[in-house]
Amino acid sequence: MVAAGEASGTLEQVLARLADFMEGQSKLRGKVGAALAYPALMVVIGTVLISVMMVVVVPKVTSIFTSLDRALPGTRSCSSTCRPPCRRARRSAGRS
Repeated sequence: MVAAGEASGTLEQVLARLADFMEGQSKLRGKVGAALAYPALMVVIGTVLISVMMVVVVPKVTSIFTSLDRALPGTRSCSSTCRPPCRRARRSAGRS
């Protein structure tokens, strides 16, 4: 663009338009970043909460039902079988 401005003798106008374009791009980049920050934060918080529930809460609920000699409800039994194998092995080793 600079070469075209020099060739046509309108370098000042070309540089002004280029500066306006670059400012607009910068503002747009900032708006997009701000618009994506909240959803990204919610995804991170949701992932952390679900992980904590699967690692901490579900095993406690499972142990409560086991200690009462009651069967787990269907939705909970699925989530307890989906636990990582190392936690199941550690729990079964502690019962022996």
